[in-house]
Order: sequence, then C-alpha cells, then structure tokens
Amino acid sequence: MAQSNGQEGLLSCSVWDAFDRLQMCYAVIPQMRSFYRHGKRKDCSHYRSEFAFCSRVRAMNSEDAQKALQEHERERQVRNSTGRPSVGTIWELRDPPPPNFPPRPDA
Repeated sequence: MAQSNGQEGLLSCSVWDAFDRLQMCYAVIPQMRSFYRHGKRKDCSHYRSEFAFCSRVRAMNSEDAQKALQEHERERQVRNSTGRPSVGTIWELRDPPPPNFPPRPDA
C-alpha cells in the first residue's frame, strides 16, 4: 500500500511493512478466523503482489517509482470502491417490523 512519507505529494512503499502484512495473513489465528467465518482459508495473493510491487519500486529511480506508486494507488482506490458490498446491498428494507418486535421480557 502506497503511503505518504510526509513530503508534499510523494508516496512511498515500505518493503518491511508489506512483508509484515504478508506474514500476518499466513499466521494461524487469521487463517482460523477466516475458515470459521467463511469456510475457507484467507486469500493472501493480494499481500503477496503488494510485497512484490514494493520490492520492484525499491529498485526504481525516484521519478519512475513515483509514477508507479501513483498508478498503483489509483488502481487500489478503484479496486476498493467497486464491487464491494455495502449496507444497502446486504440488508433488505422492511416496511412493517417483524411480528413480536421488540420482544417482550417474560415477567
């Protein structure tokens, strides 16, 4: 993930941070949580490609690296903004409330 490094408009990509995110994806607890919630292992390919991208950017000169980081950030924003469910797509709106709602405590 491209991050601002404090200078005006410059992006950076930390290989160590990308490696840490990749390593945490393959850790036992996140994999167990994903298996419990979704019935399958967590897909870590995004973290692997992010690590490879940061490694490639590190070898580039600064101008090419900034262009690559800006393009990568644009692609990431598009990818994160489209195709993801939102509250409106998950829940269906009901006109009348369900029967016996709210539940009454037994007294």
